[in-house]
Amino acid sequence: MKETYENMRMLLDRINYNRYKWQICGDLKVIGILVGLQGGFTKYCCFLCLWDSRAVNHHYVQKIWPERSEFQPGSQNVKYIPLVDPKDVLLPPLHIKLGLMKNFVKAMNKEGDGFKYLRQVFPQLSDAKLKEGIFIGPQIRKLLDDTNFTDTLTRQELRAWTSFVSVVRGFLGNNKDANYEQLVNELLDAYKSLGARMSLKIHFLHSHLSFFPENMGAVSDEQGGGSAPVRQTEPTLAEVGEASGAPTRNRTTRSRDGNGQSTDNGGLENLGRTQNDPVPNPQPRTRRVRWTRNDNLDLIRAYYRATNGEQNKTGYRIRLYEQWISLRPDFPRESQQLADQLRSVLRRKVISNAELDHLKQAVLAETQDPEQEQNDNLNEISETTHNTPQSREHASSIRRQSRHSVIPHPEENIVTEEIGRIFEEYRMKYSGVDFLSRPRLPKIKYNNQTKSTVAIMNRALSQYLPQSLSLQDTCDLIYCAAAAVCHVTGLRIGEMAQSSNHKPQIPPWKRRLENKIKDIRVTIGVLHTYLTNDNPSNRTKRIVNDIIRQNNLEAGSVRILREFMDNLKQKIAALGCRLRRYNESEKRRKQNKQFITNQKLFLRALSTQKEEPDRALVKADEMYNFWNNIWGNEQEHQDAYWIKEEIHRTQDLPKMREIQITENDIKQAVSSLGNWKAPGIDKIQAYWWKHLTHVHAVLAIQLTQAIKNPAETIPAFFTMGITHMIPKNKFIDDPKNFRPITCLPVIYKIFTSVFEKSISKHLTNHHILAREQNGSRKGSRGSTEWLIIDNVIGKQAYKNQRNISIAWIDYKKAFDSVPHSWLLKILEIYKIDTSIVRTLQYLMQQWQTSLLVTSSRDSYQTKPLKVRRGIFQGDSLSPLMFCMAINPLSFMLKSSKYGYAVKNNPQVKISHLLYMDDLKCYASNPEQLKGQMELVASFSQAVRMDFGMKKCAFLHCKKGKIEESNEIILTNEITFSPLHLGETYKYLGIHQALKIDDGVIKKTAEDAFMKRVCKVLRTELHAKNKIAAINVWAAPVILNTFGVLKWSQTDLESLDRKVRTSMTRHRIHHPHALTIRLYMPRDKGGRGIISLIAMHEKHIRSLQHYFDQSNDPLLSLLRPPTGISHL
Repeated sequence: MKETYENMRMLLDRINYNRYKWQICGDLKVIGILVGLQGGFTKYCCFLCLWDSRAVNHHYVQKIWPERSEFQPGSQNVKYIPLVDPKDVLLPPLHIKLGLMKNFVKAMNKEGDGFKYLRQVFPQLSDAKLKEGIFIGPQIRKLLDDTNFTDTLTRQELRAWTSFVSVVRGFLGNNKDANYEQLVNELLDAYKSLGARMSLKIHFLHSHLSFFPENMGAVSDEQGGGSAPVRQTEPTLAEVGEASGAPTRNRTTRSRDGNGQSTDNGGLENLGRTQNDPVPNPQPRTRRVRWTRNDNLDLIRAYYRATNGEQNKTGYRIRLYEQWISLRPDFPRESQQLADQLRSVLRRKVISNAELDHLKQAVLAETQDPEQEQNDNLNEISETTHNTPQSREHASSIRRQSRHSVIPHPEENIVTEEIGRIFEEYRMKYSGVDFLSRPRLPKIKYNNQTKSTVAIMNRALSQYLPQSLSLQDTCDLIYCAAAAVCHVTGLRIGEMAQSSNHKPQIPPWKRRLENKIKDIRVTIGVLHTYLTNDNPSNRTKRIVNDIIRQNNLEAGSVRILREFMDNLKQKIAALGCRLRRYNESEKRRKQNKQFITNQKLFLRALSTQKEEPDRALVKADEMYNFWNNIWGNEQEHQDAYWIKEEIHRTQDLPKMREIQITENDIKQAVSSLGNWKAPGIDKIQAYWWKHLTHVHAVLAIQLTQAIKNPAETIPAFFTMGITHMIPKNKFIDDPKNFRPITCLPVIYKIFTSVFEKSISKHLTNHHILAREQNGSRKGSRGSTEWLIIDNVIGKQAYKNQRNISIAWIDYKKAFDSVPHSWLLKILEIYKIDTSIVRTLQYLMQQWQTSLLVTSSRDSYQTKPLKVRRGIFQGDSLSPLMFCMAINPLSFMLKSSKYGYAVKNNPQVKISHLLYMDDLKCYASNPEQLKGQMELVASFSQAVRMDFGMKKCAFLHCKKGKIEESNEIILTNEITFSPLHLGETYKYLGIHQALKIDDGVIKKTAEDAFMKRVCKVLRTELHAKNKIAAINVWAAPVILNTFGVLKWSQTDLESLDRKVRTSMTRHRIHHPHALTIRLYMPRDKGGRGIISLIAMHEKHIRSLQHYFDQSNDPLLSLLRPPTGISHL
């Protein structure tokens, strides 16, 4: 029988303990259960006093501790109501003896002669048991009579052992010496000098010596220890059964049947049965119990009785167990089993809601006060006489609805109360606190418990939202709610790491193995020095003699030492293999865990080769000054002529409708955000804004108020960003070699996302953005469209031997250079809602960010700097605003009549292609190209955007062939360099000149694809994860070239074959395995890797359908009869 509180209670009931009130003697674990104490290594583990087991400084010093006055469950390590009176407990002498022996052995020197002697005397005991001092009574008695053992002990060990022997014979036996107190005190003093830690059993000798009975042998549970009665008037538990509860055997052995099986019937089920009573058949092996419908009904009835009709659920399990025992004594179950079955019954709806309501009402009727019931009936009668038939019908309808209402989970209310309490604690702790002082919120795991907890928190949050009067209050509520959910689900809410240069901790197993290898190498080194040196030093001789003595080697034998050294070398090899195997296992576990939890981070680490910088990190002042000169240098745009032309062109443009933020707008805005992307200064991830849906309505109202009065409603943190500076290369001493990535508060992203949706709708409905800009166009194919069109133009000029001039123009830090004045002006020109313009103007004035710079050696965060120039990147509105800012340039180039005539049709001209800030111009001759570049220079000068001259180039082609050209010098003395013969320019990720060289680019793409495949296969991912990584990381390298480059089926078959060969080489694909199964989906029995042939066919069909359905004149260039496109 398992030693649990319920089983002990049932045992005492079966033996009629309350009738006889025996004194009980048992091991300390059973005694702790009987007096209701919590098990394990607790603080207050003594049932007589409040001895603090953790106050080591007071042990052996403080003798008197506060006495236990009461046993209140939930305090001072008391878990249950005591089953026995602590005064009726007899301390077990055998266990006191075992505890003293255990503490003595644990305090011994493990390298001393005494401990080695124990190994020789008890070879059957493992080293672990010897070190922990785990002995039994006969073994202790053997040592008590062993005089050789005392000869191996040190002086302090001998003193402690002698005291232990004296206490065992003069106090813990049948006779108690007159000086037993002196013996115990000497024992305690000797143990203290030896360094033995005080355990609960030593504490009894130290503080409760008077609690021991006069004759310890009378209650000893050792065989031969005596069994004299403790009380003459009552039978003791030792008389009915020994300390374990089993009947005494009267010094006889168990009888055996004819088959040699024991027929001892001294189990708990036979307590009180005499030897002449018939013995029942032994019970069969226990199996899983099937609960019947009646059992489930009784369980529900016991639950309602225990909770008073679900009115009091606090600590209901103990009462549920009591009710079940009284209701079904024939079917005993533990409290945990009852709670599990109850949860299962309610979750699976085994019992209908009507039956549940009927049982609840019946239980309430049993417990209701008759007088109160009569008063309730009188009130009901009185109300009925005054009610109308309609009201009575309404009341009966309500009663019918209540009877058929869903019964909540029995523990859901408890969980709700717990979450509410924790939420209140975090609210008191963090509401109104500076965001920088708040700890970061961890990423939660996706499971049913988390989903349920978030749903409960979402419902509980609704009662606090009416108290939220500002955006700051709403953010505080969301943060505290998220912290409460993390707390309930067991996640730690820790401070955000200030640097990433912390060294990973070495696991204990790895440290132990490395220390073993290190020690063995030291030993080998000493032996090698001793054996190879004719005259070794005295120190070396002394160490070698210690090695010979510790390992029981033959002294003076060189052959033995050489063999021993060879054994050590083999042991090092074995430990090295084990260490390598452990490292591979740990690496496999970490990589698979990271791939499942954060696939993006794993693939990013796989793609970047960590290059240790050879220079010192740039100083904080230099970094701040460099970027402050870019962002903090406020500039105004020039009033150029083309601005008036743009105003005139859009004068008939209708005004944008006034924005109205609704709850649905908030839901759409948060749905497009990544759940666990790095948050801003508020440290609230988008996941919480998504799933705490009750806040959406309040947020819509508050953001609407922010549009009307931004200065008074928008908090300061709203526009505060954290810019992570990512090194571009290993030259980290120069601030220009860093790429800024800004993390903004999610609530700011939600706000600007609502703006972006409304502005984008206005721009699309009135065709404001030029078609040549494909950077922020929704539903497009991105850069693929422009690469296909560009390839068609270049090949047509080459095939038809036509003249063409091309220029690639790049801007230096384009996003960071646009003046705020021009951003506001272009919003005004395109008739954007004035409330949005006014709000954005206020936000631009408040834009600020701090630079976070990290490296393997150092890290720092600069003070905040104002963003007075450029676009505050990090939200969905930023790209759209940049496209609007650069949009007039497209109309300037289109209206200039410059361009390249496609299909020899002057009316079908293409002047440029624009993808965000990547501009490519087309002209029929060098003069037109220079005119285009003058227009671009004029626009750029007006909006204060500078060219990146190192990335600007041009070429002239005459009759399909590239000609060497001279530099182009514009009127503002800007000089453009030509692209020489044999050189290429990287445009949208593809190297090109007049046209794209399919052979070279295909070879580059194949190499990059296979390089990624091999990187994935060299990882320790499982086969399933490796195939998934190939699909999502390696395959897109080839996918991006489909439609741009010409891929034959032979090329793709060759690549698929290379992938299979690499998989075979890395032992995750058998060479004779069925090939078709490799490409079948996993849900159909395959392995799920993508076939490049199938992917190519699907992508080409998709592109053909996209271009055929489009009415765009630019896309019509790819249709027949050109015959040049690869579609």
